[in-house]
Amino acid sequence: WECRRMGRMPGSVGSDAIAPRDFGTAQRVGTTHKIVLFGGYDGKKWLADAHVLDTAAGVWRPIQFSSPAPSPRSGHAMSTSQNGRHLLFGGQGPNGTLCHDLWALKGVDESEGSQDGSQETEG
Repeated sequence: WECRRMGRMPGSVGSDAIAPRDFGTAQRVGTTHKIVLFGGYDGKKWLADAHVLDTAAGVWRPIQFSSPAPSPRSGHAMSTSQNGRHLLFGGQGPNGTLCHDLWALKGVDESEGSQDGSQETEG
């Protein structure tokens, strides 16, 4: 293993800052130089926001979900399926509520033909 500090990540989209957070998840988008970030806890509330970081350009882009969308949560798991969808599972929501739902997020990678962060859910 080789570790090196990458420095502080860029923290803004236009004039809107990306909230610092604990226990969010980040996952590489396919073979690109992009990372998708979902949820977490900002010290006051649980988050249900999603952003894509273009590591080459140092730019964040928000992802807007259609309804229904994953609820606010932290400590969840995220992985990428063989079809390129980002699978989001579990975590803890407000008031200690444990989440036991599975979401398949698609459209994170522009090459998939969609940029809206649409999703499928499994109960």
